[in-house]
Amino acid sequence: MEELLSQLQTVRTELEPQFKAYRLTMSALKMAARLASEEKADALPMQKALLKLETVAAEMESETLDTAVSAFAAATQTALDNLAFEFAKDLRGEFAKRGETVGGNPPVLTVGILTFKIEMAARKGQWFYGKEPLTRPIPLSLTGILKAYERQVKRIVERKLDPDFLEKLQIA
Repeated sequence: MEELLSQLQTVRTELEPQFKAYRLTMSALKMAARLASEEKADALPMQKALLKLETVAAEMESETLDTAVSAFAAATQTALDNLAFEFAKDLRGEFAKRGETVGGNPPVLTVGILTFKIEMAARKGQWFYGKEPLTRPIPLSLTGILKAYERQVKRIVERKLDPDFLEKLQIA
């Protein structure tokens, strides 16, 4: 009987990682299926589910799973793009209330000489002056973005140069 017990324990030890991988895969698939069945795509939870799916799919060898993950990735990207457009629309509205126009298309918007780049998957955005970042990535909240914009406008656009500075710069 001891030999049988040893043999069964060896098989169990060998199959345990596969069982865990299947269980994680099924959990990720259930979450993705629940999100895909909703009437309106919810981009941020889909992004989280996609990360889990991609992680488990890397450990599994299944063409069907790979195809499903690719399809879910495409749907997630579309949902993220739509979310970026909705957010950009709201942001344009807030700037319009202030009398300023917003140009460009998400994920890159321009307001005056400043550029705002949206990273929807990370739920953050960042202000730039040309290619130079002016802020660290900030959460996608309209008030936070507007406050950061006001600070950068004061700092960059409305800055006052000392008249002697230009002369000293030319001499140097």
